[in-house]
Amino acid sequence: MRDEDESDASKTSSLEENRENGKSASEDSLVEKVKTFAAVLEALYSLGKFAIIIVILSVAWSYRSEVGDWIRQSTHVSAFGISIDHQNSAKDTIDHIISISPTRIDKDVLLGAIARATRNWPTIVGSRVLWVDDNPGNNWDEESIMRDMGIDVWRATSTPEALTLIPSFAPDIIISNVVRRNDVELPLANCPAHYFQVPSGVKKSLEELNSDTMAGRGIAGGLSMAEAISKQFTDNPYTNHDSPRILFYSYSNGGGVVASQCARIATNRVDVLFQNLVSALEEIRWQKLKQLAPI
Repeated sequence: MRDEDESDASKTSSLEENRENGKSASEDSLVEKVKTFAAVLEALYSLGKFAIIIVILSVAWSYRSEVGDWIRQSTHVSAFGISIDHQNSAKDTIDHIISISPTRIDKDVLLGAIARATRNWPTIVGSRVLWVDDNPGNNWDEESIMRDMGIDVWRATSTPEALTLIPSFAPDIIISNVVRRNDVELPLANCPAHYFQVPSGVKKSLEELNSDTMAGRGIAGGLSMAEAISKQFTDNPYTNHDSPRILFYSYSNGGGVVASQCARIATNRVDVLFQNLVSALEEIRWQKLKQLAPI
């Protein structure tokens, strides 16, 4: 009898052990299935995000011009972990320019130009500037502000290079330094220029300087560039005497020491450069502003 009881007890224990083992295996299997399902969901979610991004990028590419204008005219944009802050970037650059050359800038005048550009942003954003200077490093800060304003800036280091770029780039404005050695030398027939005083470092009398300049002799490669543009491109807007689109910006020369009939202004002041740049773009691209309803 005792042997039968022990046998029954052993069978019962074995059944319970098998039941527990089966339950454990079933639970493990369920956990694995849940993990697999979660992994699939995560993959689908990631794929879904990727697909959404692809769709957004496709739409953005289709409307790339409008999106580019929106980004450039926005003071701050943040998306997909990318942050663009034009306003603070421009302010930092302005502060840097003031710190290194406080005598060449009136901060209020420069900020006034930026404020006008912000108000009339359609005339500024997407505009094109060709900057001609044989020492382009002199203008990095100024270029940085222009890019923050949404202006597309291309560089050339000589008159021949500029003449090559003008047809393809079609700049709205040309900015150039005045003094460029080893550049084109042309007599100034269409674009006469005149010095009002002798720039520092030039060892000539004022009369001799003006005579050499008009004859195309010397180092005023920027003035000869204006003449070359007037000769190579007939009916071009850049050297129009009534509303020229050339701005002479010379880092070393004092403002107002020279004037060209084919240039809007010649200055060494950052604030004056930007005031004239914004004014010129407003005049050239005014049709991009919203039309006023007729009264």
